[in-house]
Amino acid sequence: MREYELEIEDVLEDTIEVNQTEETFPNSWRPSKPSTNATLWRYVDFTRFFSMLVQKQIWLPQITQFDDPFEGVWSNKRLTAFEEEIPSPEGQDYEPPKGQTNFSKTSYASCWHKNENQSAALWELYGISNQSVAIKTDFGSLISAVDLSGYMDYSFGCVEYLDYSNDDMPKGPYSPVFHKRKSFQHEQEFRLAVLEPKLIPRVRQKIEQNKHILELADGVDMFQLAIENMPPGINLDINVDQLINEVYIHPETDGWVVKTIQELITTCGYSFTLQKSDLYTNPEELR
Repeated sequence: MREYELEIEDVLEDTIEVNQTEETFPNSWRPSKPSTNATLWRYVDFTRFFSMLVQKQIWLPQITQFDDPFEGVWSNKRLTAFEEEIPSPEGQDYEPPKGQTNFSKTSYASCWHKNENQSAALWELYGISNQSVAIKTDFGSLISAVDLSGYMDYSFGCVEYLDYSNDDMPKGPYSPVFHKRKSFQHEQEFRLAVLEPKLIPRVRQKIEQNKHILELADGVDMFQLAIENMPPGINLDINVDQLINEVYIHPETDGWVVKTIQELITTCGYSFTLQKSDLYTNPEELR
């Protein structure tokens, strides 16, 4: 089916919006929320940071695009429970999803690090150059700054870490989005996640409306074709001044770079200041 990808991307290049009026999953499990003043960090390269300042948006990638192949995957114990809970059609064996599901391709997330202090490990992991920055905010500021109008199926909270071989996982669509393996506990991750299952029929409808242009073969699974061509991410509008409490630049960045980036921030009309991280500063200089 991927042979149609380029043509379908052309057909879908216009934004397909879903303005929901009610939640799809009103009573489902939700992640725990931190206190309003809990400190959150996001480590990004300068190009991503500058794009946020100019566009006044944050990018939420589809979770299947993250490096961890277990994103959106149920734990083994939960899969076993599904087999026991869900009756199989007569004469058939129920096969629960063992990998990333179609639903994972309609889940989008912005990931933050919950910590009162900077993290040397995350500077190393996500500070891919000396011009990377760490955005410091808090839970209350982040939620207030993000425009979620038009989205009813969203949630925000702390990721929980499990032993995927032995631990159960709560039922509900948000559960595989807010659970990761214990190997990732060092990330202390907070997520803002948007679920967009209602995009599937919209994408499918647009493909079907243009099937004569796409010259699709007979018998093509239109539902699966729509799933494979879900948007790779969504942009959320933000109030940048409300979001950002402080910004730190990589601890090994040269002074002239700090000055140049601060000038760009001022040129964009923002009042917050850029600070060079003192993580690796000689202790004698900090006295």
